[in-house]
Amino acid sequence: MLLEAMACGATVVASASGGVGEFVRDGENALVVREALDPDRYIEQLERLLHDPQLLATLKAGAVRTARAFDVRKRYDAYLSFFRAYRFEPTTVSRTLFETGESLGYAGLQPIHQLLMVGRPGLHLAATGEDPSVLLPVVATDSFTVLAVDITAADTTDLQLFLPDSQPRWSRWLRRAAKRIRSVVAGTSDVMDHVYQPQTATTRTLQAGENMVYIGLPPLRHPGRIRLDPASGRADTIVHSIELRRIDTRDVSDGPDRLRMAFDASSDAMLKLDVNNGFAGVDALAHVTLAAIDRGLWATGPDPQLLLPGLTECEETLFLIEIDSPAASTLELFWEGRDGTGHSERRCARRTLVPGLNQLRILFDQPERSGRYRLDIGATPGEYHLRRLKADGIMNRRPAPETNVPSTPAPSGGVEDISGRDMNESVVS
Repeated sequence: MLLEAMACGATVVASASGGVGEFVRDGENALVVREALDPDRYIEQLERLLHDPQLLATLKAGAVRTARAFDVRKRYDAYLSFFRAYRFEPTTVSRTLFETGESLGYAGLQPIHQLLMVGRPGLHLAATGEDPSVLLPVVATDSFTVLAVDITAADTTDLQLFLPDSQPRWSRWLRRAAKRIRSVVAGTSDVMDHVYQPQTATTRTLQAGENMVYIGLPPLRHPGRIRLDPASGRADTIVHSIELRRIDTRDVSDGPDRLRMAFDASSDAMLKLDVNNGFAGVDALAHVTLAAIDRGLWATGPDPQLLLPGLTECEETLFLIEIDSPAASTLELFWEGRDGTGHSERRCARRTLVPGLNQLRILFDQPERSGRYRLDIGATPGEYHLRRLKADGIMNRRPAPETNVPSTPAPSGGVEDISGRDMNESVVS
C-alpha cells in the first residue's frame, strides 16, 4: 500500500521494518521511524511535515519517482526472469564462512561501541553516575606487588587505581576527624578525597573489549583498601578477575610488558578475586551497582555495534541470526562498499526485533559489497543473548537467461537498491 500511496504523491511516514527498506529512503522519499512501536515518534514526524513545506515538497517528488521505478510491467518482467532462471533445480554450492554465538564465547566478534561482550563470567559494574568506584578488600604488604585486572570495557575509557592512606592509623584518624569538622562547619561532605589523594592515582587506558591491566604497587605497610575506578565518566565494565602477587623486584615503574613478566614469574598470590569466590570483599563505593553476570551482550547505549571478521567474497551471503532481545527494537546489519566510504545508512539491512527470541535470515546479493560487516544488535539498552550468528556463502547459482528486459532503475534519483533481503519475503530484487 505504501507504493500505491507514493504513486499518488502522498507523503509517507513508515517504520523501518519488513520489506519497507527496499524502496523507502529517509529524508528523500519518506520519513522513517526507527522506534516502530512508539506512537509519539510518528506524531513528531507528522508535526515536522506540517512545519516544513519544503521538506514536504521534496518527499512528494521523491515518492513519485520511486513509485515509477516499481512500475507493474517492470516488476512482472523481473519476476518472470527469476522464475525462468530457477524453473529447474538450481546448481548451488554453499559453505559456512563464519559461525559464532554465546556457546562459542562470541569468538571472532569485535565490540566497537556501547557494547559489553561477555563471553565468560564476571562481575558487572553498572555505573549509576559519573566516575563509578569500588573498594577492594583490606590488604597490607611489606614488599612490592603487581595487581592484575582482567576487565572488559564497552568503549575506550580510563581505569584509575588509588592507594589507601599510608600514614599510621592514629594519624589518619586525627586528619579524618579534622576534615570532618571542617566539612560540617562548611556544610559540605567529601568522604573520598581525604582518604584517597589524587597523587596516589595510577591511570590505565582501556580499549573497547577485553583488557588485561598490570599495575605495580609499592609496599602497603598499614592495612587499607585499594580504590578502583573502572571507568571515567558514566560507563559500565565487567571485571573477570583481580589478583595481587608479591614480586622480587623493587622497580614497579616499568612498562606493562615487564610488569606482566614479573607477575607471571611469581606464584605468591596475596589476593585473588573472581567468580569462584564471588568477588568476596569487593564493595561499591560510589555511583555503581555490582551484579554477577554469566554470558551475554550488554548494550550500554542506544547504538551498540559489533564488527564481524572479514568474510570470503561469494556471489551471495546468507546470514542466520538467533538473538534474544530485552524489548521491541531494531537490528541492523551494515556492509561496506568498494568505494571505500565505509558503513552508512544506505548500506544497511534492518529487521524489527520483538521481546524474547528472534530468528532472522538475511540474504546479501549486492555485487558492490566489500570489507567487513557491522552488526548493531538493537536500539534499546539492556541485555541481549546472541545464540547464533552464521554466515553461509552461496556460489555457482544458475545464471539468469538472456532477456531484453530493461533493468529496474534505482529509486529516488540513482540511490542504490537496498540489499539484505529477508528470506521470508517474496520480493526479489
